[in-house]
Amino acid sequence: MTEHWLPEILRSPLAAFIGEECTVTLVDQLNIFEPACLRYALSKGLGLGIVLGGCVVKLPQLFKILKSKSVAGI
Repeated sequence: MTEHWLPEILRSPLAAFIGEECTVTLVDQLNIFEPACLRYALSKGLGLGIVLGGCVVKLPQLFKILKSKSVAGI
C-alpha cells in the first residue's frame, strides 16, 4: 500500500469527495494523468464550484434583507 503523505485531516474529506481509489491515484501516487480519476475529480470539483458559486451570488441579497429587516421591494 502507498504511504499517505497528506495529513489525515485533509485526506479524509478528499477521499470522501473523490473516492479512496482516486485519492490514492491522484494524491498519494501523484499520477495526475490517469484519465478516469482526473475526469471524475474535475467533474466533482466543477459541480461543487457551481453549487458554491450559486450560494455566494445570493449572499448580497441576504445581507440586504437582514440589514433592512424587511423583504419589501424584492
